[in-house]
Amino acid sequence: MNELLNLVKDVVYGAVGAVATVVEKSGDIAQACVEKGKETVEQGRATAEELKRKWQESCEASAQEEEIDVSAMTPEEREELRRKLDEADEADQTCPCCCHEADEEHQPDEVQTLEDEAAAQEEENG
Repeated sequence: MNELLNLVKDVVYGAVGAVATVVEKSGDIAQACVEKGKETVEQGRATAEELKRKWQESCEASAQEEEIDVSAMTPEEREELRRKLDEADEADQTCPCCCHEADEEHQPDEVQTLEDEAAAQEEENG
């Protein structure tokens, strides 16, 4: 009987020890997770700041207009520049939906649809 009582005590003590170990280790694990989370957030902030800085530098660089020295160009280079400018002018005057000349009568389908819907609503409302 005495052996049985000692066995039960050992089991209880073992269970208490196991629970204490789990609680202690879970606290350590939780603390490690908190630390790792803080590190990750700081790394994310640093990365975001670096991307923001690079983006701003890129925008500033592209915002600076590059002056073209036409007098230093060869006749072939000037002709190529004229061709590119003519193409850009044509693109500005072309409808983006179908390559027709852009005018008030012909507009991209989406714009025309919105205008038709607005006109229909005006007619319904009087």
